[in-house]
Amino acid sequence: MLQHFADYTKRYQEIILQFPENINEASFVLASHPDYSRTMRQMRAYFDLCFEEWYLNQRKLLDKEIWNVWKSGMEAALSKPAFKQAWAQIKKDTNFGVAFEQYVESFNEKAA
Repeated sequence: MLQHFADYTKRYQEIILQFPENINEASFVLASHPDYSRTMRQMRAYFDLCFEEWYLNQRKLLDKEIWNVWKSGMEAALSKPAFKQAWAQIKKDTNFGVAFEQYVESFNEKAA
């Protein structure tokens, strides 16, 4: 279990280290960012990682405490404009399945 957690944490860190420094700012506008393509590649990797974590939890393959840490991280990220903007684009051309898409959308509903 520890190895599994470490692997996912490493992947997460590799993704976020590639984001622009101002990714968490409320004024961040993804579409006009000079590094749009690179940022979107990392956003896609981030949402793929979220899907994998969510899927493992759905199949009851995760410790509840680990899931709560990952879920809290997703909730924090998805409350930020950059991640909302990226999700709006990604869901147009990527199919994660209805259940996961509803899960991501639920964060937006909580923030509203």
